[in-house]
Amino acid sequence: MMTESTPWRERLLAMCAPALLVLVAAVHLYLVESKGLSPWKGGGFGMFSTVDSPSARFLRVYLVEGASEVQVRLPDRMKELGYDVRVLPTHDALEGLATRVANGTWVPERLASAVTRYQALLAEGVEQAPGGSEVGRVDFMGVRLLRMLEPGEPPPPLGRAHVFQRVRVELWTFRFEPSSARLVATRLAEASAEVPP
Repeated sequence: MMTESTPWRERLLAMCAPALLVLVAAVHLYLVESKGLSPWKGGGFGMFSTVDSPSARFLRVYLVEGASEVQVRLPDRMKELGYDVRVLPTHDALEGLATRVANGTWVPERLASAVTRYQALLAEGVEQAPGGSEVGRVDFMGVRLLRMLEPGEPPPPLGRAHVFQRVRVELWTFRFEPSSARLVATRLAEASAEVPP
C-alpha cells in the first residue's frame, strides 16, 4: 500500500503495469476493429467471447479465366503465409498471397485409386494407360483438381498447364447467429492479382 511518504518513482513504477495492460488492450481493440485481427491473437482480449479464431477462418483461392473459375487448394509451401493472412488479413497480405499463387504454374492433379497405388507398390512402378494417365485414376464427377508445380519440378508438356488470367483470394470466417443458434460463414475480405505476362 502506498502512502504519502512513498517516493514518486515507486508510485510511477506501480502504475506502469496497469498502464501497459490498458495500452495493449487498446492496440488489440484497434487492430481487431480496423484491421480484422483475430480476437484470439495480439493479446487475446475477447478470445472466449467469439468463435472468430484463426482456425475458424478459411481461405478460398480461385484461378479465374474470363467468366469461368476453378477453386484450388493452397499449396503446402504457402500454408504459413495463409495462416498469417487468416490471423491479420490486411489487403496487402491478401494481395501478396494472390500474387504468389498467380506466379505459379498449375497443372492437373493426378490421383490414383488405393488399389492402383497398392498394385504399383507391388510391381514397383505404375502402369501407364494410353495418353499418359494412370490406370485406376480417380474421377471426381468432372471437378477439375489442380496443383501448383513444386520448385525445381520440370515444366509440364505444352498445353498441360492450366491457363488463367488472374487469381482471387477470399477470406471467410464463421460467426454465431443468435436468432437461428447456428454458425454462418461470412466473407471478411477479398483480393486479386493478375497473372504476370
